[in-house]
Amino acid sequence: MTDRYPFKEDYQDLLLATLCQHQDSIGYLATALKPAYFSGVYSTLTAKCALDYYAAQNRFPTFIVLAELVREKAAPLNPSDADLAQTYVQKLATLDTSDYLYIRDTIVKFAQERALVDAIRKSVELLKEDKVPDDGFSTMFAEAMRVGTNLDDLGYVLHADADRVIDKVTDVRYGIPTGYPLLDRIWRHGWGPGWLIVPLAPPKRYKTAFCINLAMNMVSPAIGDDVFYYACELNQELAMVRAMCHLARLPDDYLYDSKEKFRKAVKSAMQDKVAGNLLFKSFASKGAKISDIRAHARTAISQLKLRPKAMFIDYAETVMPSDKRDPEYRQQANIYVEARALGSEFNCPVIMPDRCNKETVDKDVPDMKGFQGSFEKAGVTDVAIGLCSTEEEYRDGIIRFFNFINRHGRAYQHLRGKVDPQTWQVEIHEQIPFEPDSDRKRRKGPSLPAELL
Repeated sequence: MTDRYPFKEDYQDLLLATLCQHQDSIGYLATALKPAYFSGVYSTLTAKCALDYYAAQNRFPTFIVLAELVREKAAPLNPSDADLAQTYVQKLATLDTSDYLYIRDTIVKFAQERALVDAIRKSVELLKEDKVPDDGFSTMFAEAMRVGTNLDDLGYVLHADADRVIDKVTDVRYGIPTGYPLLDRIWRHGWGPGWLIVPLAPPKRYKTAFCINLAMNMVSPAIGDDVFYYACELNQELAMVRAMCHLARLPDDYLYDSKEKFRKAVKSAMQDKVAGNLLFKSFASKGAKISDIRAHARTAISQLKLRPKAMFIDYAETVMPSDKRDPEYRQQANIYVEARALGSEFNCPVIMPDRCNKETVDKDVPDMKGFQGSFEKAGVTDVAIGLCSTEEEYRDGIIRFFNFINRHGRAYQHLRGKVDPQTWQVEIHEQIPFEPDSDRKRRKGPSLPAELL
């Protein structure tokens, strides 16, 4: 691939003119440009003068100043070239740059392609030396794809953008509902873009079942969005089988006993109950970092033309840390930080269940000290929902949901429902009172005689 723009000279001229005339809108792209990308003496010289000025002044020069800079740069080489270079800049000032948004996309695409080529070259050199980057090769390519876009959003100005922000966050499409009415009363506009949602539970206490139900709700006709489901404990086939059992309300034994009937039931239910795309992808436990998930998501979006409104990563402890040199608690916390950044990048919430620590297993409900491996996780999480059952409740298929962290509203809602482990149905029926352990202990009285306390 060439290191220069594959454009004709007149288009290169238009590109330079556009940068100078529309710098308020696309000037940030200067960091993605290099003079070497241009062909032709005058365009290359003009690009260098303009980009050097931007680096020093944080803005492009006016055409009058640019013409003088180019003349001064060309004069030591050949006086006649100086005059021609100045004439070239004066011509740029007359060009119609109303298609500046198209020009912007052209710049970004070429800069990303160059960054990808550079990443490939670096990867080849590392492989020759039998080396692997600390955060993996996928991060190099993900960073290349962000070239020219990571500064696109300059933020909001309070007095100028109030209406725009109000309209955006109140749009019914801003967040994604859970499909559970009792949960959607808590988060009226759904779980928002960039949120990290953590269902927390002991081992084998329906974390996957709850996530499968949420995902199926989100692709149902009532919501109808695309969802990515990353299974890092199960393989993608088994995760999808659980979704199909939920869809057809049939146990997986029925699949093996009556395959064709199961197939027919799934297809029939799909016509009425599925309106969005649910993509399953598995990675081996501890076999993928968040950067690997990011790379897959980018590929799926590009090739399958999907637009995920939610991503599930099932589950946190099965994700490989990016840097194993960190202490264990920091590795675990960083997985949360990276998952939350993943949601921000793709403008959707990330639902990533996790296992509670052993101190929390016997509690009626968890608290922010219940995260396995790191207390820091509580500070990263937007929403944490404890999936709770006493031994008696577990035997009876009863499950409680306790919202113990809510960065975006009131917490401590306590809900109760039922689980059918054969068909992977998780229902939420009612809100119940929340009674802190301290209140319950005071009501019950001391467990020891008063004289021994």
